[in-house]
Amino acid sequence: MIWTAVGAALTPAIAVALNPIAIAALILVLQSPRAKSVGGMFVLGWVIAVFGIIAVTFLLGDVVMDDGEELANDAVNVSQAALGVLLLALAWRRWRRRPAPGTPVEEPKVFAKLTSVGPLAAFGLGLGSAVLNVKAVPLAVAAGVRLAQSGIHGTEGMVAVAITTLVASITIVGPWVAVLLFGARTQASLVSVKDWLLANLSPIIVVVLVILGFNLLGSALLLFR
Repeated sequence: MIWTAVGAALTPAIAVALNPIAIAALILVLQSPRAKSVGGMFVLGWVIAVFGIIAVTFLLGDVVMDDGEELANDAVNVSQAALGVLLLALAWRRWRRRPAPGTPVEEPKVFAKLTSVGPLAAFGLGLGSAVLNVKAVPLAVAAGVRLAQSGIHGTEGMVAVAITTLVASITIVGPWVAVLLFGARTQASLVSVKDWLLANLSPIIVVVLVILGFNLLGSALLLFR
C-alpha cells in the first residue's frame, strides 16, 4: 500500500526536485568554507518545508476522504484540475518572460552572498526555497493530494509522506552528500551543473510545469466518469 501511494505521488515529487533555483542556491552555499555544516542546514530547511507542505495536504485530504468517498473524490479531482490550470498558467507566464535568444542569463544578485552565509541563514534559505517558491508549493501540494487519493491512512500514510519527501529532495540532498563524501573534488562539477541550470532555467521550468499540469488535468478527468 505504501509503495502504491508513493508511486501515485511520484510525478509531482520529481517535479518538486527539479527546482533549478534551489539547486543552484545550494551549490553556491556548498562553496562556503563550512560547506558541510552550512549545506546541511540548507538541506534540513528544505526537507522540513517540503515534508510540512506534503504532510499538511495529505492530512487535510485524508479528512476529506473520510467524509464520503464519492464526494471526496470529486473534491480531490477538482483540486487537481485547479492545480493543473495553475501550473500551466505559471508555465505560460515563465515562457513569456524568458530571455531573448542569445541574451546572457544573469545570476540573481542575492547569489553573490550565498558563499558566505552562516548556518542559520542557510537553514532559512533552504526553508524559503520551498515555502516561498511559487512553483514548488503547488507541486508539493499535488504530491500530498495524490497520497490522500491513494486511500492510505495513519502511520503508513506518514511513512509514504516521508518517502515522497525524500524523492522530492533528492536533488538537494544529493549534492550535499557528494560534498560530505568527496569534499573539494566535487566543486568543479557542481559549478558546471549550476551554470548549466541557470543557462537553461526557463526551458527546464516550463517543461516541468507543462508536463505536470497536463498530468494533473488528465487525472482530474476522472471527475466526469
